[in-house]
Amino acid sequence: MSTLTLTINKQDYQLDNLDPRTTLLDVCRQHLQITGPKKGCDHGQCGACTMLINGERINSCLTLAVMHDGDEITTIEGIGMPESLSALQQAFKDHDAFQCGYCTPGQ
Repeated sequence: MSTLTLTINKQDYQLDNLDPRTTLLDVCRQHLQITGPKKGCDHGQCGACTMLINGERINSCLTLAVMHDGDEITTIEGIGMPESLSALQQAFKDHDAFQCGYCTPGQ
């Protein structure tokens, strides 16, 4: 078990007694209730789990949370929320780009 601090959407979270085999996606969804990134294929192919790590796109289902202590992590919630959409999110809305919304984090 390990302890680490993750900075997600500009907020620090300290996780104690975390199994070092836990993926970043599972930490967000199961431990922190950050549910924008989704578990789709769990093989890094669908993009539903996409997050930005230090500005680079990653599949969070394929990366361990302990690998990102000190990194800047951004989920879809950090880009914009329904009451304050980013320009990209607004363009999706304006041009009816949404389907069910499940893979939207990857898009």
